[in-house]
Amino acid sequence: MGSQLFAAAVHAGSIAAHEDWRADYGSLTYEPTTVPAEVAAGMLRLMDRLGLRYGAADLVVTPQANTCSWR
Repeated sequence: MGSQLFAAAVHAGSIAAHEDWRADYGSLTYEPTTVPAEVAAGMLRLMDRLGLRYGAADLVVTPQANTCSWR
């Protein structure tokens, strides 16, 4: 909110949730996390350009490259 970012890692506990996390809410676990500085800066720029004080984005961290991608 505003210039503050809040991030949570969502871990899928079943095969169905790995394909679509909405498929098996009961298998999900959550933990607070941070995003890389360049991602945080990009999110804040986007929010500023859109004139928003609140927004939400789903990012996926790929195990192969350990990088974020937009969903």
